[in-house]
Amino acid sequence: MERQILKKKLISAILVMTLLLGTAAALVFEPVVATTTQPGTGAGSDVTIFVNGNLLYSDVAPVIIDGRTMLPLRAIFEALGALVDWNGNTRTVTAVRGDVTITLTIGQSVLYKNGQAIALDVPAMISNDRTMVPVRAVAESLGANVDWDGSARVVNIDLPNDYYDDAYEYEYDYFIQNIAADFEQRVFELTNAERERHGLAPFIWNDALARAARVHCEDMAESNISGHRGSDGSMPWDRIGREGLQYRTAAENVANGLMTPESVVESLMNSQVHRANILNVNHTHLGVGLYYSESSEWRTYVTQKFASLRNP
Repeated sequence: MERQILKKKLISAILVMTLLLGTAAALVFEPVVATTTQPGTGAGSDVTIFVNGNLLYSDVAPVIIDGRTMLPLRAIFEALGALVDWNGNTRTVTAVRGDVTITLTIGQSVLYKNGQAIALDVPAMISNDRTMVPVRAVAESLGANVDWDGSARVVNIDLPNDYYDDAYEYEYDYFIQNIAADFEQRVFELTNAERERHGLAPFIWNDALARAARVHCEDMAESNISGHRGSDGSMPWDRIGREGLQYRTAAENVANGLMTPESVVESLMNSQVHRANILNVNHTHLGVGLYYSESSEWRTYVTQKFASLRNP
């Protein structure tokens, strides 16, 4: 099946259960089509971004700064198949795709591609607590062609047919060697950081919940499905029960197609229903599961299992 990297779909559902009753709600990100204001003109402008004809999805709309379209760093880098890291101490963004490494620092009008400096018309910047980067500069540095249709207010990014091929093997090896062992723990730590930031007690890690989460991730990948219903028709409470757990409340978050723990937690916290799970005062335990399959539609599958356990 053709890989659909651009769709980075976040399955947004809340499943808060008692032993007898379950409820569910779903949310899918809307396309990036939003009204922005160009500084100095006061004029509104609807900006839409396409990558190889596919609408680029993001939870934050693009903005136009000094005539340049800016987008949250993870939205554009991950749409172009790059692994992203943010260093808050140096305020530096590092993105890797295959043998290309891109580095940007907030406020500096230069981008480095494999150590070679490339001048920027507009530097990376912080806007509304999000790191915004210039779309054209980022895309072209990764080998894409960029066209701006001023009359339609559309940015078209065109990638070569073999654009992703040279990065697949690298990314898989990178995951296995550097990420898989620590990915789940990092998601757990970042989730607890959000809890503590909101004055809540941190979650307690539970191995059984983590096993149930991993089972669901693998099932989604191998069955090429995405959501809360398993290939055998099972639902989240079924998978928790199979681990021999009894609970007062439980919930599940699923986030597929995201390449870093930071992007997983950031996306979940930007979704109201996922955020409610993370900040639910009744949940005391958490298990995180990850599965990676290069041949599946979303490639990375992450599940969070929350519960207030009777028998932890």
